[in-house]
Amino acid sequence: MSGNQPTLERDRLLRAAADLGVAIQIYLEDARESFVTTLRDVDDDGLDLEPVRPIHGNLVLERLLGVVRIEFTVAGLPVSAQVRVLSASSTEGLRLSLPSRFLRVQRRRFFRVRAPEGMEVLVHQGDDVRARAMVDVSGNGAAFRAHAGDVDLVPGAPLEMVQFALGPGRTFIAAATVRQRTSRSSAWSADRLVGVEFEGVSPRDQERLIAWVTERERAGLKERAREPARPVDGAILLLDGPGNRTRMRAVTALGARTARLPVYGEDDDLVAGARVESVELRIAGKPVFRVAMTVERVEELDHGTFATLGFDGLSADERLRLMRAISS
Repeated sequence: MSGNQPTLERDRLLRAAADLGVAIQIYLEDARESFVTTLRDVDDDGLDLEPVRPIHGNLVLERLLGVVRIEFTVAGLPVSAQVRVLSASSTEGLRLSLPSRFLRVQRRRFFRVRAPEGMEVLVHQGDDVRARAMVDVSGNGAAFRAHAGDVDLVPGAPLEMVQFALGPGRTFIAAATVRQRTSRSSAWSADRLVGVEFEGVSPRDQERLIAWVTERERAGLKERAREPARPVDGAILLLDGPGNRTRMRAVTALGARTARLPVYGEDDDLVAGARVESVELRIAGKPVFRVAMTVERVEELDHGTFATLGFDGLSADERLRLMRAISS
């Protein structure tokens, strides 16, 4: 491998992240908290990021100064790197040093589902038992809302036992380890969260938990499929067009069957009834699938011209991937 290949790969990843507007996760050096923003620009000396999102109104910017870890996903590849925050402003955003290299991040193997309303997890530590509101559950872990006094629930902390109900007469019990503590928003929560990984789960209990998660996932996806198309952060379409050109369009509304996007002067092929043979859907920089789409209608709205395209012949697997991407 030549000496400049790692630099070329780094520059390619950063430029793609800036062009696609993918979410950038910033982890403080102690890994106890993380914050979300986007990459605005890249130059030879560093990275310019947008200010951290408003949900972090209690953020003291000085805490970000120093060494942090950044993570993002481009073209389905999750990567991370260590960088130094050179400056931080609530209006101008963040200035970071250039990373020397990126490492691939290993993601979870299990899909997570939103916990039912009112679901609680009991966290056991010796004689101390805490009831906390559950946020989401997967086949190998869970996340719950932390209280101000939960200062001991930091990454790496072992938990003697966590316990929660999977239904009438069905209780899941396991040891666990705290893997993450964040102040970020998920698809269904903007609270301070503690993420744990279950330990020493028997095959039988693992099977029961995965069955419960799968059941809730299917029910949620069916419900979401009936909802109208809506905005989804980071959703774009790459459309093949005349002359072998590819156009990138932001998706303004995405649903189980259709996607809406703005129409510009060069899009004279996007008329009602037209078929686009090759369209790739990406969400947060990650490819979901490539399919054919048909233009269902073109409308003049108050803020421009928009085309609604329908997905043609999605397989069951493709539709499942779409609904998971919309729900995440």
